[in-house]
Amino acid sequence: MSVQELSIDPAHSTVSFAVTFAMNSVVTGRFTNFGGQIRLDTQRPESSTVAAWVDAGSVTTDHEPRDEQLRSDDFLDAGEHQQIRFESTSVEVVGEDHWRVNGELTIRGHTRAVTLDTRYYGLTTDAWGTTRAGFVAEADIQRPDWGINWNEPQETGVLISDHVRVILYISATAVSEVEADDEAEPISGEDESIADEVEPSEDSDDTNE
Repeated sequence: MSVQELSIDPAHSTVSFAVTFAMNSVVTGRFTNFGGQIRLDTQRPESSTVAAWVDAGSVTTDHEPRDEQLRSDDFLDAGEHQQIRFESTSVEVVGEDHWRVNGELTIRGHTRAVTLDTRYYGLTTDAWGTTRAGFVAEADIQRPDWGINWNEPQETGVLISDHVRVILYISATAVSEVEADDEAEPISGEDESIADEVEPSEDSDDTNE
């Protein structure tokens, strides 16, 4: 069985999040500029890897005043920390096509461990002859772990929950196909295309504690 080298297709993928607002409602948002590489071993999923990036400045909740604040130092500080990055460290097989993808998530220069609960939806060939793999991944994170602490008190608690739900709908297209036992260069933490989209951040010197 072959190993697929895949590139995330941003035109057919969604990087989104949801957070509780005012203690009784939910605000959702997404990022519009992102990419990455996946090395998919369907025979041995635990050997698979992923390295992905997101342009922090591309955040949108379809409300520009709120988006401006999200890009500011109150939240993502996109001017100083342009990239959000994820690089896998291991993959655990939970069940059939159900994996835990463990990795390191960097936001605002802080790097913390995160686990993506991932469902794999197989390989298909689309109408244009392109091989595609589909995934849905979810994670729950606490934004203060990445130095995102802004909030406002209110009568019933705080304005914005610390808990953030991350939901990823990923379609990735095949770049190449290699034999499972072939040697391959490891995927770096940044896609080569990052430099074309976003200037790399130089502030990610904070590591897991």
